[in-house]
Amino acid sequence: MAGSARARYIQYYTSGSAARKLEVVMPATVPVAPKVKRQKRKAIYVDPVSFAGIAVAVVMLVLMTVGFVRLQRINREVAVMESYVTTLRRENATLEKEFMTGFDANDVERMALGLGMVPQSQAQRVSVRVEMPQEAEPTGTWQALMVRLSALFA
Repeated sequence: MAGSARARYIQYYTSGSAARKLEVVMPATVPVAPKVKRQKRKAIYVDPVSFAGIAVAVVMLVLMTVGFVRLQRINREVAVMESYVTTLRRENATLEKEFMTGFDANDVERMALGLGMVPQSQAQRVSVRVEMPQEAEPTGTWQALMVRLSALFA
């Protein structure tokens, strides 16, 4: 047991050997940034049938507008053509009047008689009557078929 005294740990207090109490160091306060609030997404739901209907309506509106513009242009052209026809009718009437006054019908008849014209009262009338012969219908089925086939390939 003599060796057991050496194994004993004897602790004597010496100055400076006491455990010191640690000071709690406060970390420097970092300013906390305000949290960014997410804006809620506004969901807009589109019905494809209604979207297609609106698209068709817009296309029809454009086509109606184009058709209306074309109709107006055609109406203007019709008005121009009607005035042109009226002008031509007036001109035709004046030219016809000038033509009728430009010659004497008796002089023209005398010249035609001199050239060999026969008056209508002295002309002979001959009536000619022509009858087209009708084709006889074939009596047999085979003959009718052959006639139709020959008409197809003739």
